[in-house]
Amino acid sequence: MNSEPDRRIDVVVLAGTSRNPKRLIAHRNKAFLEISGTSLVSRVMEQVMACPDVNRVIVVGPREDLERELLSRFPQNRLKIIHQRSRMLENVWAGFIATFPDGNNLPRNREIDTVLLGGRLPIRRKPHLYILKSVFAAVAAQVTDPAIPLSRQRAGAAIDARLNAFRDRHERMEWFLGKIDLETILREGNVLQDSPEGIRFIRQDILEFFRDWEARLNKPILVIPADIPLLTHETITDFLDRCTHIDGDFFFSVATEDVLADYYRRPDGKNGFIRPYLWLREAKIRAANLILVKPNLIGNKQLIQESFGIRKMTEWSNVFALIWKLIKQKDRWQTVRLAVGFQLAAVLWRNGYGRWAESVRLRLRSPQLEAALSRMFMTRFRLIPTPYGGVSLDVDCETDYELLREHLPYFTAIQESRLTMNRQLVEHLFRVSIASGG
Repeated sequence: MNSEPDRRIDVVVLAGTSRNPKRLIAHRNKAFLEISGTSLVSRVMEQVMACPDVNRVIVVGPREDLERELLSRFPQNRLKIIHQRSRMLENVWAGFIATFPDGNNLPRNREIDTVLLGGRLPIRRKPHLYILKSVFAAVAAQVTDPAIPLSRQRAGAAIDARLNAFRDRHERMEWFLGKIDLETILREGNVLQDSPEGIRFIRQDILEFFRDWEARLNKPILVIPADIPLLTHETITDFLDRCTHIDGDFFFSVATEDVLADYYRRPDGKNGFIRPYLWLREAKIRAANLILVKPNLIGNKQLIQESFGIRKMTEWSNVFALIWKLIKQKDRWQTVRLAVGFQLAAVLWRNGYGRWAESVRLRLRSPQLEAALSRMFMTRFRLIPTPYGGVSLDVDCETDYELLREHLPYFTAIQESRLTMNRQLVEHLFRVSIASGG
């Protein structure tokens, strides 16, 4: 019997119906619009299922409609459909939770909670208990054989690294973090015990609990919208491969202006897609609709939702709304300076002041943007350029839909014919991302 390939990641496909009628096309959910007789969500699913790096696929949207569309077309042992929530971030989180058989993003054990709460460490708030569990999980991850104790050096290094990670993510728990170290934990004696041979967990079931905790804490999911008909399984593989070269928790795919240039013309030479860019010194970029994220390692989730809601920066009301939200954040001024710089460069360019726009652009670097977003979301944020420009072309409006429906073979041919050149174009920005993430 053939063994299953090594499938390593779960995917959440977002196919929800927006409550905003302006986000519908022909009064329909975009996921169910058809191109050449196939719905957009089915097109996306075909490519996701064909990717050898994909395990299970969770589709979030109107459940009954999705079941009619997908259940007969795709293997049900790899497909799960859940009903949509009210907001985008809630749909992503619901999809993430659905990847766990017990429906919990982190394992639960009341006995272990009681043991930890009964110790001498001053656990006064729920985040304190979370931090302590995360510390034990970091130690558990170092155990390769339960019969072989850990050295003090190795256990202490794991604890220090985890505590420093909390400090870097602005958890604002410095008082509690200062109370935790290896010696204090060993004096507690309720989870780890010391011996002449080394340090070990007092029971096998406690070790397994914290191993499970660590695995779930660091579990990534791939998030893909259902309205990108130019998605290919090679696009997904390329994106995941690039992410493996960089240390991070939130990987966001982007396409550069050079990669996208040919998509902005139709076969007759007239204008095709029109998309705004974010100006960086390295390249002009825009979102490319693939996100690899470790949801348990993301902070400030509410800000993510709010930023997504006002992401269309072509309206001044959205510009000022985003700047106001940034002002209220820690390390706010560096982030606000970037936001103002991006908008200023775009305004200068639109009004014919190209040289001034370029002068502003030279001050906007991709490592600065990654650092600002890392601060905002209390995580390690990374930009990942893609040579597959078509993945950036989602169905954002009726004009986009008509373009893709009428000229999909043309845009597909562009992606295939320029792929070798595009790979060369993105390498510089990718190397910058590696340097900033190292």
